[in-house]
Amino acid sequence: MWKTYDYELTILYKSELIDDLQPALDRVKKTVEDAGGKIVFEENEGIKRLAYAINKREEAIYYFYNMQLGDLANSKAATIS
Repeated sequence: MWKTYDYELTILYKSELIDDLQPALDRVKKTVEDAGGKIVFEENEGIKRLAYAINKREEAIYYFYNMQLGDLANSKAATIS
């Protein structure tokens, strides 16, 4: 039996995706579920200005997750690609 761990994850999405964010959110949810985990809480924190430019972008959509996953060493999906 796997021990379950609580994780926090913040993903920065391109601000241009604000009107079409659902496919990206579904991909994260599927990856977590495929790894045997579940998303406990998620929150769209909106578009925020970055402290410094990333790939010449000055702002991004901040999306926060709380999730529960089993031991990542034995997980099928340890990364979200």
